Amino acid sequence: MSSADVNNDELALDARFDVIVCGAGSAGSTVAGRLAAETGLSVLLLEAGGDDERENVRNPSLWPTNLGTEGVWNFLTEPEPQLSGQPAYFPMGRGLGGGGSVNACVWARGHQADWDSYARVAGDDVWDYEHVLDIYRRVESYRGDPDGQDPRRGRSGPMRIQQFPDDHGFFDAVQKAAEGNGIPRGDSLNGALMEQQAGTARRDANIHDGHRQSPYRSFVVPQQGRANLTVLTGAVVDRVIFEGGRAAGVTLLDGRELHAEREVVLSLGAINTPVVLMRSGVGDREHLEQNGILVRRHLPGVGRNLHDHVNVPLVWGVRDGADLPSPLQAVTGILWNLTDPEGPAVVVYVEASISVSPVIAADGGVPEQGVTFLTGVRLHSRGEVRLSAGDASQPPLIRTGWLNDPADIPALLDAVERVSAIADSPELAGYLSERVFPPRDADREAVIDYLRRGTQTFWHQSGTAAMGQGEDAVVDSRLRVRGVSGLRVVDASVLPHVPVANTMAPSVVIGMQGADFIAQDLL
Repeated sequence: MSSADVNNDELALDARFDVIVCGAGSAGSTVAGRLAAETGLSVLLLEAGGDDERENVRNPSLWPTNLGTEGVWNFLTEPEPQLSGQPAYFPMGRGLGGGGSVNACVWARGHQADWDSYARVAGDDVWDYEHVLDIYRRVESYRGDPDGQDPRRGRSGPMRIQQFPDDHGFFDAVQKAAEGNGIPRGDSLNGALMEQQAGTARRDANIHDGHRQSPYRSFVVPQQGRANLTVLTGAVVDRVIFEGGRAAGVTLLDGRELHAEREVVLSLGAINTPVVLMRSGVGDREHLEQNGILVRRHLPGVGRNLHDHVNVPLVWGVRDGADLPSPLQAVTGILWNLTDPEGPAVVVYVEASISVSPVIAADGGVPEQGVTFLTGVRLHSRGEVRLSAGDASQPPLIRTGWLNDPADIPALLDAVERVSAIADSPELAGYLSERVFPPRDADREAVIDYLRRGTQTFWHQSGTAAMGQGEDAVVDSRLRVRGVSGLRVVDASVLPHVPVANTMAPSVVIGMQGADFIAQDLL
């Protein structure tokens, strides 16, 4: 069968493939496309959502219009007391390209300290920064370094990466203000800055000729027509089929069974991957038995260790007559506290529009115009994903855990103070007026209340099937589910903690690694 069979509801029930990849997001697209192009293995790529031909996918500036639609999984978390009893909106990409088709096209690699820490946890140098840099060189076709001076960048890979044209004077003023507060200016968010303690830079984006270049478009679409690649949309994976202790295929929600001769790969994201593992009998024994599920492998780490950047929107008013960029022309990145992988690293993006949580917006008092410092903080706390029922008819239970750790509030208050010092600098006096959210005159308790009510996800969910060597590890360093034959996880679920980055680029690295591991093990 060929990839012309996209959205083919007539896929033969007796069809068999060497490898079934579940999920056509950034990691799944990478592993499926590479296996189809570089091996003789027959590959079936399954995607729960539809195609990526929509204008709000192709046009990167329209990405927010995907939220709340069928183009995303519209998850809601459980109400949590430390978040003032409010559920959080927790969307994740659904459709060809996954999150890579509905995100803001930020290409961010992750810090040296992140990758070196993953290598230590996994016990395998293949995950360290030096090895990962080589993978990025293979992946990128970078257009932000025309003289070819940065040895960190690739120039002939499948992913077209450009430096976003944040050439408006406002962004220069932001960087000057950050410099005045001890945060140096860098050339790129993916250059030397990713080896330093702090810095600012224009962002890199996977955009070419004004169009989104998702990993799906970069890795899978060029392989369309190959006899060894089939892509099936509208295919919601219910659970993994086991035969004699080996993963042998998957059952779809519509009841169809699809068979894998060699391997099943879960690339469903940090929410759906652990959910499918648990429904398949792989997870914490007590939790599975409570849901009436036969335990195939006791792995207590499945669904635990949910990690993310929390997004605290800090909003300033605008001076009359200030010359600002267009609302969707973002961003300059400001980063600090980068070298401690266990610490509260901060990633800030600046945009000339207002972005606050629905809870804050419902209070009223939101001005018509403003500038938002989207302040992402990697907290100490962890959340979890659990089943609400043993079948796929009910959404999972998601607990973020945000602000549960005693160190979380101080970390967020420190971020508010540092961002406020930058925004209130003389370099920005001609653009910004007073801080609106949280209000300038708010005392410490009022600011904490704003943090509890206004914190949102930055859509960087990770960690729920983490690799490692301890009893809570779900996969080994080659992404194989521990104690289960023929089953791998290849997505951001495997990261022990969220990197100092948006997770699309790291997910492509995970997909590249997964394809290498599968080819080495099966061929």
